[in-house]
Amino acid sequence: MLFKNKDDKSTQTKRVKALKVEIPSYEVGPNGIPIIFNCRDGPATIQGRVIFYTTYPCKGGNINVEYSAVAEVKWTESRGNRDVTFSNQITLDRKTFKLELPHSLIPENQQSSSDPGGPLTPSDPSSILPDATETRAPASAHSGWFQRKGTNVNKKQRSLIKPGTYTLAFAIKLDPTFPSSCTTAHGYVTYTVRATLHRAFPSLNVVQTQHIWVLNSQLLNPADEHPVYYPERWQQYYGLFENRIPYRCVLPPNLMHPGQELPVLIELDPPLDYIPTKEEAEQMTRESNWQRSRRERAMKRNPFLVSRNTRPSDIHPGDSIRVLSLKVKLKEYTWHTSKSGHVRCTKRQILQHNVKNKEGKNTNTSGDVVVIDERGRFEDDPNVYKDCEPGNDEENLEKYVAPYPHAGQSWRKVFIIKLPGIWKMNTNTRIDCIRIQHNLKLIMKVKVGKHPAKEIRIEMPIVISAPRPPGEPMASFDRDRYLAQLSEAFLE
Repeated sequence: MLFKNKDDKSTQTKRVKALKVEIPSYEVGPNGIPIIFNCRDGPATIQGRVIFYTTYPCKGGNINVEYSAVAEVKWTESRGNRDVTFSNQITLDRKTFKLELPHSLIPENQQSSSDPGGPLTPSDPSSILPDATETRAPASAHSGWFQRKGTNVNKKQRSLIKPGTYTLAFAIKLDPTFPSSCTTAHGYVTYTVRATLHRAFPSLNVVQTQHIWVLNSQLLNPADEHPVYYPERWQQYYGLFENRIPYRCVLPPNLMHPGQELPVLIELDPPLDYIPTKEEAEQMTRESNWQRSRRERAMKRNPFLVSRNTRPSDIHPGDSIRVLSLKVKLKEYTWHTSKSGHVRCTKRQILQHNVKNKEGKNTNTSGDVVVIDERGRFEDDPNVYKDCEPGNDEENLEKYVAPYPHAGQSWRKVFIIKLPGIWKMNTNTRIDCIRIQHNLKLIMKVKVGKHPAKEIRIEMPIVISAPRPPGEPMASFDRDRYLAQLSEAFLE
């Protein structure tokens, strides 16, 4: 008498069912998330398919496919002896599709043995779904009641899904005005495709979710390889240091994208030979709205600052200007707004670098900060001859560059900042619940004559947009053209 070996897998029937969402893309992000590039001049389309595979008749209805673009914020604050949670969720876009599956009716006496409600086998034949995985919705005490209520199935005569492979192809057109995908301290903007196989009680729904990282670029397709700068549109911020020394900072007007080179001009003029009035000082000051609002709030908190800005300056026209250091910071500010109107602001520092003196021709572009033009050097540089004064020691003046220019000339630095990549910073976003802004901050330590060293702080907003699709001609930075137009418009 022959006995059947229970461990012999060849004699057992393998029961497999799997649900998968496939979205092909040329680029992938963290954890294999597909990346979709979207532009204003050529809106992109999310093309994918939903695949369901089963080797045996199984319980279930049709498969619902839902695409959603959602922005959500949530945080908790302590109010006295209790914690209050603030939240807000906005649905930017939503579309639904349905995959009709063929069913076969079974008699009532076979319903108990057709599809057990036990665990599913997530394995899958490699020829059809090599890396398919299955995710179940979390079970709860009322999950069966909700599923029975939403499923129109006769209790005496249930249906089963026929074995086979079923595919639903879909195409979703993206709106380029929507924000890019992002993750902040208390919120996120996400694009998701979710496929759900509804099953009656006591079985659980089979859910498969695929997140998509969408980059909506506001950059236009460049007409040529190099960008064209318009000096009349350049961003200029200027003011008075100690109510006597004019300074200026110039940025190009172009939209920036992560990984791009950002040129910056910072310049200090010699001290004025007169003390400007309050009206003249206001005309000689142009700062960003962000910096102006911060200064006004500081003056309200400390009335001493008002008299400090209007007092006569003790700086004389003949005083020398020595710049000790220059620090560059890029900060990202995020405002989260709840449904009740409460706002929570967070900030993080994207980069911080110390600007050094120019060395030789300085043609290396691999650094994060590269000086391409200068007049005057930092005093703390060991290569600077500290004792050389204008008009004295001409031999040393030719060998070394004085820490400050000759009388009547301005101190100037033109340098390039290498912005970090797309995975280290978010793009500018403005929707009802999330607003993201980037500010470039310059901190310059200046010593005038024999007076103590003080700091000049300049904070300027810059617009960061998502990059265009790979393979397209990107606007590369042309140093020669930039310096030529900069010299013609601003430099002496």
